[in-house]
Amino acid sequence: MLEAEGLLSDAMRKRPDAWALFDATAAQQFLLETKTLLDAKAYQEAMRMTRSQFNLLVADGTITPTAANANVKTIWDPMAGAILIDKLLKGAVLLRQAQHSWCHITKAATRLKVSPGALINAIIDGRLTAVGNHADFDGYAAIYVDYEAVQALFDTDCPPAMSLERFAKSVGINQPSRLKRLVGNKHTTATRMQNPKTKAEQDYITDEDAANFHEKFFKPRTMSLHFEKSWQKISAEMRLRSICVYSPDGEDYGSIYLRSDIPTDL
Repeated sequence: MLEAEGLLSDAMRKRPDAWALFDATAAQQFLLETKTLLDAKAYQEAMRMTRSQFNLLVADGTITPTAANANVKTIWDPMAGAILIDKLLKGAVLLRQAQHSWCHITKAATRLKVSPGALINAIIDGRLTAVGNHADFDGYAAIYVDYEAVQALFDTDCPPAMSLERFAKSVGINQPSRLKRLVGNKHTTATRMQNPKTKAEQDYITDEDAANFHEKFFKPRTMSLHFEKSWQKISAEMRLRSICVYSPDGEDYGSIYLRSDIPTDL
């Protein structure tokens, strides 16, 4: 690592490690920022990923070595990997088991013939919100996505809008009937369109409808991303402030909250 930073002279590089000298003042900032690095195998084990999953993420630049120019194998930063995984799982739905169309992020990418990095970027920038945290696994192995939501985002053959069922799943409404009731009672908008397969008229959520929903409501995941806090911390604070779910006239719409009810200093 010292070599990679240019802190060892040519003469010092020829010495045994124990006898190599370097300028302490010039290296001060580097030493403060020095991280414990791992070799590829240890990094994969720490992140709970397979060798093939690791290779795919390296190939598309999702994870990069910290000391690429050093003549050593310990060049992978586990802290950077942990930060990435935390970003991907922030506000994710807890999955006791992978039912319906939930599958691991790598499997979803493989089925659609896109790189895992494309899905990761979509999660980070908010385009893909149907993310699950599988309770049986840790690290990268725990990151699941809803394949139908991924397909709607990346498959150009899909309709130009989301079905109510798919949108409900993407925002964490476990029972689509709640979203149907929310639309039917005029609390949020939907657009009547023809189903391209059945030719029947049905309600869809367009980009404009989705924007209207998110402008009015918070879901646990979107709130977690907005405030950059875990849902556990947010929900504890909301209980202290007696903030309740959106339930006009006693109707059950699940865990959705009016944005206007949520204080900005949460």
